[in-house]
Amino acid sequence: MLCEACHQSQATVHLAEISQANLKKETHLCEACAAKKGVTYNVKMSIEDLLGGLLKAQQVAGRQTAELEDLKCPECGLTYAEFAARARFGCAHDYTVFSASENFPKLIERVHGRIQHTGKTPTSPGGKAQEEISRLAELRRLETDLASLVQQEFYEKAAAVRDRIKQLKDAMEGGE
Repeated sequence: MLCEACHQSQATVHLAEISQANLKKETHLCEACAAKKGVTYNVKMSIEDLLGGLLKAQQVAGRQTAELEDLKCPECGLTYAEFAARARFGCAHDYTVFSASENFPKLIERVHGRIQHTGKTPTSPGGKAQEEISRLAELRRLETDLASLVQQEFYEKAAAVRDRIKQLKDAMEGGE
């Protein structure tokens, strides 16, 4: 299956998004297009890591189950099990209550694809806010790409990325 973004490379990243109306939308991307869209995943795992993780999870699950069963929001009454099942908060206090769990970051990342909230882009006359946010996102992505290219010793590509970073920074400082 070809990547739905570039239509050139083989799709190796498969995303499933479920809307509020419980409609499922699947997206199939190559690794490069997935990285451009900010999709992160960990594929470097040995069999020892997998088995060790399963054993640890089994040991921890017994201890945490009792703790999580008692975890309940005092404001809306939502339990951790209900939150984990539906992946939605019941009130503004749930985040504070449930973030005490060790599994909370993993659950948030599984549901939303990342831990850091990106939010929506504010609208402004002329779209200046959107442009600035797009530049910052591109700058962050390029800096990550640069570090990866240098680590892999692709110095020519790294130099091109470095030059693009400089262009973006100059444009941002110049108020363009």
